[in-house]
Amino acid sequence: MISSFGDLLKLIRFRKAYIDESVFRLHSLYTTALLLFFFVVITTKQIAGEPIDCDSNRGGVKESVLNTYCLIHNTYLIQSGFNNELGVLSAHPGVRADLGDDQTVQYYYYQWIWFIFFIEAVFFYTPRWVWKSWESGTMAQILSKSKTYAVERLNYDQKSNQSYATRYMFCLILALFNVCIQALIINSVVGGEFLTYGSNVFNFITDEPEKRRDEMAKVFPRMAKCQFRKYGSSGSIQTFDALCILPLNMYNEKIFVFLWFWFILVATLLLGSILVKFALLFSQKCRNLYVKVVFHYNINGYENLYQKLDFGELIILILIKESKGQLYSREVLQDLLELYKRPKCERKECLKQRYKEREKLEKDMIEKEAMEDKTIKDGIEIV
Repeated sequence: MISSFGDLLKLIRFRKAYIDESVFRLHSLYTTALLLFFFVVITTKQIAGEPIDCDSNRGGVKESVLNTYCLIHNTYLIQSGFNNELGVLSAHPGVRADLGDDQTVQYYYYQWIWFIFFIEAVFFYTPRWVWKSWESGTMAQILSKSKTYAVERLNYDQKSNQSYATRYMFCLILALFNVCIQALIINSVVGGEFLTYGSNVFNFITDEPEKRRDEMAKVFPRMAKCQFRKYGSSGSIQTFDALCILPLNMYNEKIFVFLWFWFILVATLLLGSILVKFALLFSQKCRNLYVKVVFHYNINGYENLYQKLDFGELIILILIKESKGQLYSREVLQDLLELYKRPKCERKECLKQRYKEREKLEKDMIEKEAMEDKTIKDGIEIV
């Protein structure tokens, strides 16, 4: 159990080089970690605890046999029982006598909730896996070297920059598509109740007590019915209507309320990020405004130069900012714009000169440190 939580923490550990934005990490790392946490909790409860406990004081049926049968063959509730007054016609929500023509609500998914969490975690991590495969350590390489290298990479590899940004945009859209698809899959699994689950629970909490209708008990009932059939002493088939407690639903109902709001949050943030990226792609004014607001950079005197700042370069600058912070990325942007002031044929020579100056400075520092070490050593020998 402890080792499992350790593996989950590895997903959300802080990194020196981020290859994506916080909203993408919210989808692919934090949501995956949450789903795996729920998977561990429910699986542990299901294996170590009692996932179902049914009334066995009927017809000599063993408790273990009845529990196993009802867990495998699912439980059910009476649809009309949700509208009856508790304690009068219904013992619990949906639990009432079957009159023969009542519509039932079957709960096939109770024993598979743990598996749903695991599959969801795999799907939520998939966009990041795709992006890591395409990204191939590009951002780590940029961040591990000097600002001069970052400027050169941004300026002289524009075709690669555009490809990099396009693939990142595709992964963002894939992440948004994944949230929507997973919500629809869960909705299908739980009988079409998930899309309105959170709002129904909110209405239940805010309604007057006498008007409340517990939607959580309808989707994840704590008490349910199970029919068990066996041969009697005369050879005829006997049917037993057992009442079962489903303890895992005490956790499931709250987890899925949380997931309902979480999916909305993640989908909204992803949609906002994608719309901003499209605005940056098609509008130069939006790029100028974005740089001024996000990088806190004064564009006065650089209006014409901003026309040369393409979408790919801006995406890489945004990812540099995620890892190195606003100050570092603003310095890279400053150097890039200063480079744009020069004619294109002079930019490469300018960068070469900067490399030479940097190498000379590093060489002088190494020689100075060597001289200081020698002086200290000579002083020790004299003493």
